[in-house]
Amino acid sequence: MPAGDNSTPPKRQYPPFYEKAVPIALAIIVVIIVVLLLIIFSVAVGLFPNGG
Repeated sequence: MPAGDNSTPPKRQYPPFYEKAVPIALAIIVVIIVVLLLIIFSVAVGLFPNGG
């Protein structure tokens, strides 16, 4: 690489759809994980005695 080469890589440009969809999808995934953890915890504690 030449010593005088100060070029920076081009900035990534994402479509506006991804700018909105990715945070929403991540939030939905986090909510699902939290709900599943609550269900697992409640089953382990015994809040569902007739569950099987």
